[in-house]
Amino acid sequence: MVDSATIVCDTSGSMSECGKRFIARTTLRTIGQYYQMLNPNAKLSLIAWNDEVRQLPWSYDSDLPEELMNCSGSSNVGALIDVLGNSGNEPVIILSDGYWNDSAGQFDKWASSFRENDFRVVLLGADANLKSAKKFAYAAEHLLSALEEFGE
Repeated sequence: MVDSATIVCDTSGSMSECGKRFIARTTLRTIGQYYQMLNPNAKLSLIAWNDEVRQLPWSYDSDLPEELMNCSGSSNVGALIDVLGNSGNEPVIILSDGYWNDSAGQFDKWASSFRENDFRVVLLGADANLKSAKKFAYAAEHLLSALEEFGE
């Protein structure tokens, strides 16, 4: 069980389609409830990710930031890596439909810098990009499986 982790929520334009931003909101609330029950002292930080990467104020017992509902632009992999770093120091969960531009292959290289259980991508929506379905990727309906050994 993690003591701290970063949750990255994709807020790119594709997340406004097919109800994905609402799936992201529900998934984020589920993660908050999971840690509130099993490790209430865990420190979870929330990041919104599209063309820019922004840390958002959030705690288990507060409403989710309205900014998560405003989806536009594209998911800039380089910006995410610049903000979170290359070392994989803290476990990361990304909530996304998997449609990010990564022509240079940075994402997979960055993901592989984490310890095996310190990196998860939760794929959201019926049209999620299954090309992103690597060993660290889980469908939203398997969220609890994704959290089970996360950070151990």
